[in-house]
Amino acid sequence: MRTKYRLNKQQILESCEMSDDEYCNLQFEKAVEWIKYRILDDEEVISAITSKEMFWTWWINQWNLRNDEFVTDNIYYIIAGEHARFLKDVWLHVHQVDRIVAYPSYQDLLEKVLGDVADGLETKKEVRVC
Repeated sequence: MRTKYRLNKQQILESCEMSDDEYCNLQFEKAVEWIKYRILDDEEVISAITSKEMFWTWWINQWNLRNDEFVTDNIYYIIAGEHARFLKDVWLHVHQVDRIVAYPSYQDLLEKVLGDVADGLETKKEVRVC
């Protein structure tokens, strides 16, 4: 699966004319936007959740599922090698946080992540997203 997801990412970068930095920044920004939308718009909570590797493992899995959906649904345009602006708009639409129905459910994940934070087990460390 990792190879498939890596290839999907490469297809997206090329077909949407995005840099790796832009892609990674969008991935991070959408994660924060999702936390605000689904959990709580509170900087301390956002910081606590985004510091957890468990969250990022889950989020990247969700991200990869959306990327797979995008590549599958738009393969004709991707192969044609045209319509970069259209493809990027569609890709961003696929990643809109209000459209994300998470699988597996994020409830168990949040209980673990927020439980760690509430119990004072939070560790501050840099977590690489991309």
